[in-house]
Amino acid sequence: MLLVLNLGLVLAVLIIREGYIRKDDRPDCEAITTFMTPALVIFFNMALGLAFPHLMISGDAIIQRAVKLAVPIALCRYALGNDPGPGHPHKDLLGLGTRTWFFNGLWAVGALATITTNAQAVPPILPLQEGLTSFFTVHAFTLSLRLQLNPLEGISLHRRIEITLNRNPYIDDLRRTRYFLLTGADWLSGFSAQALLEMLFFVLGPLPLLIGLAELSFGYPGAAGINALQMAANGAAWVVLLVTWIHLKKLNRQTAAAFDERIRQLRLK
Repeated sequence: MLLVLNLGLVLAVLIIREGYIRKDDRPDCEAITTFMTPALVIFFNMALGLAFPHLMISGDAIIQRAVKLAVPIALCRYALGNDPGPGHPHKDLLGLGTRTWFFNGLWAVGALATITTNAQAVPPILPLQEGLTSFFTVHAFTLSLRLQLNPLEGISLHRRIEITLNRNPYIDDLRRTRYFLLTGADWLSGFSAQALLEMLFFVLGPLPLLIGLAELSFGYPGAAGINALQMAANGAAWVVLLVTWIHLKKLNRQTAAAFDERIRQLRLK
């Protein structure tokens, strides 16, 4: 009963949020829905648990259900979202960007699921350990993406009102979509802040698992609560995320190259 009420509140929040999203931006925003939904489910479980303690779902159980619910909700909203109108002259290119973001979304879901289940594998031994490691892990990745954006050139999440009488009005749309692709940074071709943040993401992500290995090595009493099978699964997941990230960047760069070529052609006209 509490879970039904919880999901009703989550749905209400998503519907209200819908009113503040541009129709053209909705497909991109479904990636945020994937991260937002489990957080809302967990939050409302805690809030409703204060009023109905006997119906409150345990922490581990609600986290597992929240992650499982977030994926189909986001995918259904993404699949049922409105595509660009038939009159858009670059619908083929926008479709290519949408397909690329589908794989980006799957990768992001895998990363989120791995981050949120690290605490199940290795119970935290320090105050705020779980919150801090998850916070810095996620924000290292989001900050690396922000470094690709340049608001001074109009590349930002929210569009600005611009006069486009003397240039093609679709160029800014294509440039904005292109720079939100997860093209990433080259780790071995010189230092950059974006490359450093990407590396930090893959260092901080498995940090709780490394702490668990240290607990086992030094015979720490808290090691008795470690789930060895879950820890091994999460460790393997981080290796898979790293390998697939390399291939995902290649896919995004190929898509970005198609956008760059179309933008170049429009500017020559």
